[in-house]
Amino acid sequence: MVDNSRMTFTGELNNNENLDIFKTLLLKDDIPSLSDFKLDCNYYSEKDFVSKYKNSQTNLAISLNIQSLASKFDSFLTTLDLFDKNNINISIIALQEIWAIPDANTFSIKGFKFVYKARKSERGGGVAFYIREGLSFKIIEKLSIFEENVFENLVVEITLPKQKSTIFSCIYRPNNHKTLTPNEQINEFLNIFAKHAESLSSLKLPTYILSDTNLDLLKINNEKKLILKTS
Repeated sequence: MVDNSRMTFTGELNNNENLDIFKTLLLKDDIPSLSDFKLDCNYYSEKDFVSKYKNSQTNLAISLNIQSLASKFDSFLTTLDLFDKNNINISIIALQEIWAIPDANTFSIKGFKFVYKARKSERGGGVAFYIREGLSFKIIEKLSIFEENVFENLVVEITLPKQKSTIFSCIYRPNNHKTLTPNEQINEFLNIFAKHAESLSSLKLPTYILSDTNLDLLKINNEKKLILKTS
């Protein structure tokens, strides 16, 4: 079992149904009807996270906007060390806004494999996974859509202990764009997301989406109004 923690939004995609993208959040007629999409937004401070999962035997997946892995790497290691000292079993870490990765070896962490996609043309953005050594995984390149400043994504298939293969999709959507208006940018993101969700659903495997979309899913009603105003 992968428990949800610090995930911007997560959900297991039903094997036999289409997905419901954010239910009525998007309010767009051209997005396919989706069902059984579990919207789960749990935010934790380090203290609360440790309190809840200390000595847990559960395999955990966490998601974090790191906003420059290079500048936050030492503090990131300190946090992982805290988890380790409290016997918290982190199996999968999804990161958004990793920024530039000049040398992947610089960011190696004992006990984890590091995979990532970074921007080529400008600063910021990018997504990555740290996957616990011993877990069999592969990157699904054909589903890993990376359109800079719109939809930045990396998809992996991981075999978890005593479970069938599970899909993890790490997504980042920045809240600005050099040439697109806010309305154009979010609509482009939603259109890509709709196709991405359909592709994930077609795999007929349990799937988790770990992201920073710059949409406050804890204030879903306000986001509905925001999207309506920009449409």
